[in-house]
Amino acid sequence: MTVEIGIVGLGLIGGSLARAFSHLGYEIIGIDQQKEYVELAFKEKVIINNTSDLNLLTNCDLVILTTPPEVTLKLIPNLTFLKPKTIVTDTASIKGEIMKVAGNNEWTDIYFIGGHPLTGMEKTGYLAGHRFLFENSYYFLTPAPNTPREIFEILKCLLEQIGALVIEIDAQTHDQITAELSHLPHAIAFSLCRICQKEENKELLLKLAAGGFRDLTRIAASDPRLWSEILLYNKDEVVKSLDSFIAELLTLKELIYQKDKNSIVDFLKTGQEFRTKISQQGKGYLQPLYDLTANIPDRPGMLASVTSLLAGNKINIKDIEILKAREGDGGVLRLSFASFTDRQKAYLLLEKEGFNPTFR
Repeated sequence: MTVEIGIVGLGLIGGSLARAFSHLGYEIIGIDQQKEYVELAFKEKVIINNTSDLNLLTNCDLVILTTPPEVTLKLIPNLTFLKPKTIVTDTASIKGEIMKVAGNNEWTDIYFIGGHPLTGMEKTGYLAGHRFLFENSYYFLTPAPNTPREIFEILKCLLEQIGALVIEIDAQTHDQITAELSHLPHAIAFSLCRICQKEENKELLLKLAAGGFRDLTRIAASDPRLWSEILLYNKDEVVKSLDSFIAELLTLKELIYQKDKNSIVDFLKTGQEFRTKISQQGKGYLQPLYDLTANIPDRPGMLASVTSLLAGNKINIKDIEILKAREGDGGVLRLSFASFTDRQKAYLLLEKEGFNPTFR
């Protein structure tokens, strides 16, 4: 039986889902208000339609809403035209409000399961996407209380086919976790950049902002309109997280004011201990990655030579980032591996080839 998948929204997430499922042979209906996304996806043979109309979803077996929260909340009640036993899911990073609206609809024999892929980047739009975006990435699924188990398993299986690591989670826990691990960090990153923007010497700050500051505020390059919706629709959990963060800052401020060095050390150690566990603990939502850095000369093909060297020795790179790059001076490459053993093998190979690797 041919499975037809409808995707509403062909931006980064929707476009990547379309590419991933299309590559596996599924027929994809792609819907987007931006005609150029639809035309481009059709030209690339990612989707089978060259026009955008919600009614094209009528015969889909699975419909994925990859639109911003406000659009998703408006779409959900208007999907009554879908055929019986259609599975509907979303990708919004809020679940409480989404599940509430889905639970109040008048659907008959249509199944809604909340979804949230824990992946993405600051770039947006169809051209930013790729079919590997979900490989080894966690993907939250939030079934309604009355969702049949076999229906949940169908969606779970489909997502696992594109490499996603599916975690079943209830809406309240989801919103609490995402507030702490995603929504609060975004709010902090935006705020730090606002502080610098207000400084009189902001031009100098812009020139010097690199390293830790750039890494810490990277997510402030995200879409402000999207993030305003996310913060508002998860406002209760976000406010709780903000209150906790403000309390921590006030505690540190008082310790600094009192010149209490020992207490400041204890304060910082507590944070350090948790951060260390993130990279070493193999449990929870974040799997550990084992990092090293390597120096690469500023010559054509050097990055490819590093990746080819490791691939030729069957070492899989889980993440890669250029930390520093200066014209004529080369750069520093950060490589992440899934296991301690892979990192050790990579270190020896890179050292042998003169890339001067160091552990992180």
